[in-house]
Amino acid sequence: MRELRRRRFACAVIDQHFRRFLIGQDPFNIELIWDQMNRSTMPYGLGGITNMAMAGVDLALYDLVARSLGIPASTNCSAGRRKSRSRAMPPSIRITRSFGRTADSSG
Repeated sequence: MRELRRRRFACAVIDQHFRRFLIGQDPFNIELIWDQMNRSTMPYGLGGITNMAMAGVDLALYDLVARSLGIPASTNCSAGRRKSRSRAMPPSIRITRSFGRTADSSG
């Protein structure tokens, strides 16, 4: 029951708040769309339902792009080839999408 409520709230966030960043936009411009959604949620904080909604939109965009290119969604859409390995980073080194630098770096 709780999970269903969270999903409904996440759908409401997408429909009522993120819609303006999605309708009429180029789905290939995933980074811009993600950045716009991220910046619009800064006053509320990025967590919980907001994070769930953004993740859903992100996955849907990558799926849409992959389908339009006729490749599996597991393929790296920007490179057009399947990744053979995933690189993991320790939690202390996070690269932010909006600033492109590590969280530990100063200025």
